[in-house]
Amino acid sequence: VEQTTFLRDYQRYSKHIQKLPTQDPYQASRIRKYLLDHHSPYTTKRVLLYLNACCNHAVSCQLLPDNPFDGMVSSIRLPLHSWDSIDPFSRAERDAIITA
Repeated sequence: VEQTTFLRDYQRYSKHIQKLPTQDPYQASRIRKYLLDHHSPYTTKRVLLYLNACCNHAVSCQLLPDNPFDGMVSSIRLPLHSWDSIDPFSRAERDAIITA
């Protein structure tokens, strides 16, 4: 892999994995709960995505009989952004910007 990919992605997720309460993939529910308790839904989803891919690869190499993370990624719901609630300028500021 490219060094930038290694530095940006693999090392970051490696640190997440090292901090997990268990390294046993069959305690996937415990890992999911830990991630949700200690990280944002976005980070949790990304880490579970990598763990799921890793376990899929392990299954295809016959290192694991099944993937305990299968289906977990889709169970994490990311909060929706409400663009209506973003109001960076008052009406007067908006009008001044448009006029200028």
